[in-house]
Amino acid sequence: MAKIRLHCRTAPGTISALVANYFKSAAWLGLAQDTRQTRRPLLERFQEQHGDKRVALLRREHIEKMLDKISSPAMKDHWLRSVRGLMKSGVPLMLKVDPTTGIKVKQPKPGGYHTWSRAEIAQYRAYWPLGTQARLVLEFGLQTASRKGEIVRLGPQHLYVGQNGEWRIKIERIKGSRDVDIRVSSELLAACQAMPKTDLVYIVGQKGGALSKITLGHLFAQWATEAGLPEHCRMHGLKKSSMVEIVLAGGSAPELMAVSGHRSLKVAQTYIEAAFDRPELADGAFDKVRSKRERHVGYVG
Repeated sequence: MAKIRLHCRTAPGTISALVANYFKSAAWLGLAQDTRQTRRPLLERFQEQHGDKRVALLRREHIEKMLDKISSPAMKDHWLRSVRGLMKSGVPLMLKVDPTTGIKVKQPKPGGYHTWSRAEIAQYRAYWPLGTQARLVLEFGLQTASRKGEIVRLGPQHLYVGQNGEWRIKIERIKGSRDVDIRVSSELLAACQAMPKTDLVYIVGQKGGALSKITLGHLFAQWATEAGLPEHCRMHGLKKSSMVEIVLAGGSAPELMAVSGHRSLKVAQTYIEAAFDRPELADGAFDKVRSKRERHVGYVG
Protein backbone atom coordinates (compact mmCIF):
# COMPACT_ATOMS: atom_id res chain seq x y z
CA MET A 1 0.00 0.00 0.00
CA ALA A 2 1.37 3.42 -0.98
CA LYS A 3 2.28 5.78 1.84
CA ILE A 4 0.21 8.93 2.19
CA ARG A 5 2.21 11.90 3.41
CA LEU A 6 0.59 14.05 6.07
CA HIS A 7 1.16 17.79 6.06
CA CYS A 8 0.56 20.09 8.98
CA ARG A 9 0.42 23.29 6.95
CA THR A 10 -3.23 23.20 5.96
CA ALA A 11 -4.23 26.76 6.78
CA PRO A 12 -7.07 27.95 4.54
CA GLY A 13 -5.90 29.74 1.39
CA THR A 14 -2.46 28.15 1.33
CA ILE A 15 -0.91 25.99 -1.35
CA SER A 16 -0.91 23.13 1.15
CA ALA A 17 -4.69 23.41 1.49
CA LEU A 18 -5.05 23.60 -2.30
CA VAL A 19 -3.05 20.38 -2.78
CA ALA A 20 -5.01 18.57 -0.07
CA ASN A 21 -8.32 19.59 -1.65
CA TYR A 22 -7.10 18.67 -5.14
CA PHE A 23 -6.24 15.11 -4.08
CA LYS A 24 -9.88 14.69 -2.98
CA SER A 25 -11.42 16.30 -6.06
CA ALA A 26 -13.25 14.70 -8.97
CA ALA A 27 -10.70 16.27 -11.33
CA TRP A 28 -7.88 14.35 -9.62
CA LEU A 29 -9.77 11.08 -9.28
CA GLY A 30 -10.78 11.31 -12.93
CA LEU A 31 -7.17 11.14 -14.11
CA ALA A 32 -5.73 7.83 -15.29
CA GLN A 33 -4.05 5.81 -12.55
CA ASP A 34 -0.58 6.06 -14.07
CA THR A 35 -1.02 9.82 -14.45
CA ARG A 36 -1.86 10.17 -10.76
CA GLN A 37 1.06 7.90 -9.92
CA THR A 38 3.56 10.13 -11.71
CA ARG A 39 2.05 13.48 -10.68
CA ARG A 40 1.49 12.83 -6.97
CA PRO A 41 5.20 12.84 -5.93
CA LEU A 42 5.77 16.07 -7.86
CA LEU A 43 2.78 17.81 -6.28
CA GLU A 44 3.79 16.59 -2.82
CA ARG A 45 7.26 18.11 -3.33
CA PHE A 46 5.58 21.32 -4.52
CA GLN A 47 3.51 21.27 -1.33
CA GLU A 48 6.57 20.74 0.86
CA GLN A 49 8.46 23.61 -0.78
CA HIS A 50 5.64 26.17 -0.97
CA GLY A 51 2.86 24.85 1.25
CA ASP A 52 2.66 27.83 3.62
CA LYS A 53 2.43 30.41 0.81
CA ARG A 54 -0.84 32.09 -0.12
CA VAL A 55 -2.36 30.73 -3.32
CA ALA A 56 -3.92 34.08 -4.21
CA LEU A 57 -0.47 35.68 -4.40
CA LEU A 58 0.89 33.21 -6.98
CA ARG A 59 1.61 34.87 -10.32
CA ARG A 60 2.70 33.76 -13.77
CA GLU A 61 6.24 35.04 -13.20
CA HIS A 62 6.55 32.77 -10.16
CA ILE A 63 5.63 29.73 -12.25
CA GLU A 64 8.09 30.73 -14.98
CA LYS A 65 10.92 31.09 -12.44
CA MET A 66 10.18 27.62 -11.09
CA LEU A 67 10.22 26.22 -14.64
CA ASP A 68 13.57 27.88 -15.36
CA LYS A 69 15.16 25.77 -12.62
CA ILE A 70 14.25 22.55 -14.50
CA SER A 71 16.72 21.67 -17.24
CA SER A 72 14.98 18.86 -19.12
CA PRO A 73 12.18 19.93 -21.54
CA ALA A 74 10.36 16.66 -20.80
CA MET A 75 10.49 17.26 -17.05
CA LYS A 76 9.43 20.88 -17.53
CA ASP A 77 6.40 19.72 -19.48
CA HIS A 78 5.54 17.10 -16.85
CA TRP A 79 5.89 19.67 -14.04
CA LEU A 80 3.77 22.24 -15.85
CA ARG A 81 0.98 19.75 -16.64
CA SER A 82 0.90 18.63 -13.01
CA VAL A 83 0.87 22.14 -11.52
CA ARG A 84 -1.61 23.38 -14.12
CA GLY A 85 -4.11 20.73 -13.06
CA LEU A 86 -3.62 21.82 -9.45
CA MET A 87 -4.10 25.52 -10.23
CA LYS A 88 -7.22 24.95 -12.32
CA SER A 89 -8.78 23.19 -9.35
CA GLY A 90 -8.36 26.39 -7.31
CA VAL A 91 -10.33 28.63 -9.70
CA PRO A 92 -12.48 30.49 -8.72
CA LEU A 93 -12.61 29.70 -4.98
CA MET A 94 -8.92 30.26 -4.17
CA LEU A 95 -7.65 31.87 -7.37
CA LYS A 96 -9.19 34.43 -9.70
CA VAL A 97 -6.91 33.45 -12.59
CA ASP A 98 -4.87 30.32 -13.28
CA PRO A 99 -1.22 31.54 -13.18
CA THR A 100 -0.13 28.81 -15.61
CA THR A 101 -2.39 30.11 -18.39
CA GLY A 102 -0.45 30.81 -21.58
CA ILE A 103 2.78 29.18 -20.41
CA LYS A 104 4.15 26.60 -22.84
CA VAL A 105 7.19 24.36 -22.86
CA LYS A 106 8.96 23.99 -26.18
CA GLN A 107 9.47 20.30 -26.86
CA PRO A 108 11.79 18.65 -29.40
CA LYS A 109 9.99 17.63 -32.56
CA PRO A 110 9.61 13.84 -33.05
CA GLY A 111 12.21 14.06 -35.79
CA GLY A 112 14.62 15.78 -33.42
CA TYR A 113 15.32 12.79 -31.19
CA HIS A 114 18.55 10.95 -31.84
CA THR A 115 18.16 7.70 -33.75
CA TRP A 116 20.30 5.03 -32.12
CA SER A 117 22.93 3.66 -34.47
CA ARG A 118 23.53 -0.08 -34.75
CA ALA A 119 26.92 0.44 -33.09
CA GLU A 120 25.29 2.19 -30.12
CA ILE A 121 22.75 -0.60 -29.76
CA ALA A 122 25.52 -3.20 -29.88
CA GLN A 123 27.51 -1.28 -27.24
CA TYR A 124 24.52 -1.16 -24.89
CA ARG A 125 23.81 -4.87 -25.38
CA ALA A 126 27.44 -5.74 -24.74
CA TYR A 127 27.33 -3.92 -21.41
CA TRP A 128 23.89 -5.03 -20.17
CA PRO A 129 23.44 -8.82 -20.41
CA LEU A 130 20.24 -10.82 -20.68
CA GLY A 131 18.54 -11.12 -17.32
CA THR A 132 18.86 -7.42 -16.45
CA GLN A 133 16.00 -4.93 -16.54
CA ALA A 134 18.28 -2.55 -18.42
CA ARG A 135 18.59 -5.02 -21.30
CA LEU A 136 14.90 -5.88 -21.35
CA VAL A 137 13.87 -2.22 -21.57
CA LEU A 138 16.15 -1.70 -24.56
CA GLU A 139 14.67 -4.71 -26.35
CA PHE A 140 11.11 -3.61 -25.60
CA GLY A 141 11.74 -0.13 -26.92
CA LEU A 142 13.69 -1.32 -29.94
CA GLN A 143 11.71 -4.41 -30.96
CA THR A 144 8.18 -3.15 -30.30
CA ALA A 145 8.54 0.62 -30.86
CA SER A 146 7.03 1.18 -27.42
CA ARG A 147 6.88 4.31 -25.27
CA LYS A 148 7.90 4.46 -21.59
CA GLY A 149 4.26 4.48 -20.49
CA GLU A 150 3.64 1.26 -22.42
CA ILE A 151 6.79 -0.55 -21.31
CA VAL A 152 6.06 -0.10 -17.59
CA ARG A 153 2.80 -2.04 -18.07
CA LEU A 154 4.21 -5.03 -19.94
CA GLY A 155 4.36 -8.42 -18.22
CA PRO A 156 4.47 -12.16 -18.96
CA GLN A 157 0.70 -12.21 -19.50
CA HIS A 158 1.05 -10.09 -22.64
CA LEU A 159 3.10 -12.75 -24.46
CA TYR A 160 1.44 -15.76 -26.06
CA VAL A 161 2.04 -18.39 -28.74
CA GLY A 162 0.10 -17.74 -31.95
CA GLN A 163 -1.58 -20.19 -34.29
CA ASN A 164 1.61 -20.67 -36.29
CA GLY A 165 3.62 -21.51 -33.19
CA GLU A 166 5.32 -18.13 -33.14
CA TRP A 167 5.56 -15.91 -30.07
CA ARG A 168 3.47 -12.75 -30.18
CA ILE A 169 2.84 -9.81 -27.84
CA LYS A 170 -0.21 -7.66 -27.27
CA ILE A 171 0.54 -4.04 -26.39
CA GLU A 172 -1.95 -1.48 -25.13
CA ARG A 173 -0.84 1.71 -26.82
CA ILE A 174 -1.34 5.09 -25.17
CA LYS A 175 -1.80 8.67 -26.38
CA GLY A 176 -4.66 7.75 -28.69
CA SER A 177 -2.75 5.10 -30.66
CA ARG A 178 -4.31 1.76 -31.59
CA ASP A 179 -3.47 -1.33 -29.56
CA VAL A 180 -1.25 -3.75 -31.49
CA ASP A 181 -0.63 -7.49 -31.68
CA ILE A 182 2.81 -8.10 -33.18
CA ARG A 183 5.39 -10.84 -33.56
CA VAL A 184 8.06 -11.13 -30.87
CA SER A 185 11.62 -10.98 -32.19
CA SER A 186 14.20 -13.52 -31.07
CA GLU A 187 16.09 -10.77 -29.22
CA LEU A 188 13.04 -9.69 -27.25
CA LEU A 189 11.95 -13.27 -26.53
CA ALA A 190 15.38 -14.10 -25.12
CA ALA A 191 15.30 -10.98 -22.93
CA CYS A 192 11.81 -11.81 -21.62
CA GLN A 193 12.61 -15.46 -20.92
CA ALA A 194 15.69 -14.45 -18.93
CA MET A 195 13.58 -12.45 -16.46
CA PRO A 196 11.73 -13.80 -13.38
CA LYS A 197 7.98 -14.37 -13.82
CA THR A 198 6.98 -13.49 -10.27
CA ASP A 199 5.36 -10.12 -11.04
CA LEU A 200 2.59 -8.94 -13.34
CA VAL A 201 5.04 -6.50 -14.90
CA TYR A 202 8.61 -7.13 -16.01
CA ILE A 203 10.05 -3.79 -14.88
CA VAL A 204 9.75 -3.26 -11.13
CA GLY A 205 11.28 -0.95 -8.53
CA GLN A 206 13.73 -1.96 -5.81
CA LYS A 207 10.86 -2.44 -3.37
CA GLY A 208 8.66 -4.18 -5.92
CA GLY A 209 5.73 -2.77 -7.85
CA ALA A 210 5.56 -1.14 -11.24
CA LEU A 211 7.60 1.96 -12.04
CA SER A 212 6.19 5.22 -13.29
CA LYS A 213 7.15 6.22 -16.81
CA ILE A 214 9.07 9.20 -15.41
CA THR A 215 11.14 6.96 -13.15
CA LEU A 216 11.81 4.56 -16.02
CA GLY A 217 13.04 7.43 -18.17
CA HIS A 218 15.52 8.48 -15.47
CA LEU A 219 16.69 4.90 -14.94
CA PHE A 220 17.23 4.30 -18.63
CA ALA A 221 19.28 7.49 -18.92
CA GLN A 222 21.49 6.17 -16.10
CA TRP A 223 21.79 2.76 -17.76
CA ALA A 224 22.80 4.29 -21.09
CA THR A 225 25.37 6.54 -19.40
CA GLU A 226 26.80 3.59 -17.47
CA ALA A 227 27.17 1.74 -20.77
CA GLY A 228 29.37 4.60 -21.98
CA LEU A 229 26.86 6.06 -24.43
CA PRO A 230 26.47 9.80 -25.12
CA GLU A 231 23.73 11.90 -23.54
CA HIS A 232 21.59 11.89 -26.68
CA CYS A 233 20.99 8.12 -26.43
CA ARG A 234 17.61 8.11 -24.72
CA MET A 235 14.46 6.01 -24.79
CA HIS A 236 12.43 7.78 -27.45
CA GLY A 237 15.35 7.32 -29.80
CA LEU A 238 14.90 3.54 -29.53
CA LYS A 239 11.39 3.79 -30.91
CA LYS A 240 12.66 6.01 -33.69
CA SER A 241 15.45 3.54 -34.49
CA SER A 242 12.93 0.70 -34.60
CA MET A 243 10.75 2.55 -37.08
CA VAL A 244 13.73 3.56 -39.23
CA GLU A 245 14.85 -0.08 -39.46
CA ILE A 246 11.40 -1.01 -40.77
CA VAL A 247 11.71 1.70 -43.43
CA LEU A 248 15.20 0.49 -44.42
CA ALA A 249 13.76 -3.01 -44.80
CA GLY A 250 11.22 -1.65 -47.28
CA GLY A 251 8.33 -1.11 -44.88
CA SER A 252 5.51 1.19 -46.00
CA ALA A 253 3.72 3.86 -43.97
CA PRO A 254 0.69 1.56 -43.32
CA GLU A 255 3.09 -1.16 -42.11
CA LEU A 256 4.73 1.33 -39.76
CA MET A 257 1.31 2.25 -38.40
CA ALA A 258 0.43 -1.40 -37.87
CA VAL A 259 3.48 -1.78 -35.62
CA SER A 260 3.39 1.55 -33.78
CA GLY A 261 -0.38 1.91 -33.52
CA HIS A 262 -0.30 5.48 -34.86
CA ARG A 263 -3.56 6.60 -36.45
CA SER A 264 -2.00 9.37 -38.53
CA LEU A 265 -0.07 8.93 -41.77
CA LYS A 266 1.56 12.28 -41.03
CA VAL A 267 3.19 10.88 -37.89
CA ALA A 268 4.35 7.76 -39.74
CA GLN A 269 5.85 10.03 -42.40
CA THR A 270 8.14 11.66 -39.81
CA TYR A 271 9.78 8.29 -39.20
CA ILE A 272 10.12 7.66 -42.92
CA GLU A 273 11.85 11.03 -43.29
CA ALA A 274 14.15 10.11 -40.39
CA ALA A 275 15.55 7.31 -42.57
CA PHE A 276 16.56 9.72 -45.35
CA ASP A 277 19.94 10.45 -43.78
CA ARG A 278 20.89 6.77 -43.54
CA PRO A 279 23.28 5.67 -46.33
CA GLU A 280 21.58 2.26 -46.43
CA LEU A 281 18.44 3.84 -47.92
CA ALA A 282 20.35 5.31 -50.87
CA ASP A 283 22.37 2.10 -51.27
CA GLY A 284 19.16 0.09 -51.41
CA ALA A 285 17.82 2.31 -54.17
CA PHE A 286 20.96 1.83 -56.28
CA ASP A 287 20.88 -1.92 -55.66
CA LYS A 288 17.34 -2.03 -57.09
CA VAL A 289 18.40 -0.01 -60.14
CA ARG A 290 21.43 -2.24 -60.70
CA SER A 291 19.36 -5.40 -60.33
CA LYS A 292 16.83 -4.17 -62.89
CA ARG A 293 19.58 -3.25 -65.36
CA GLU A 294 21.29 -6.62 -64.99
CA ARG A 295 18.01 -8.37 -65.82
CA HIS A 296 17.67 -6.28 -68.96
CA VAL A 297 18.73 -8.19 -72.06
CA GLY A 298 22.02 -6.95 -73.47
CA TYR A 299 22.95 -4.89 -70.40
CA VAL A 300 26.69 -4.45 -69.97
CA GLY A 301 27.84 -3.21 -66.48
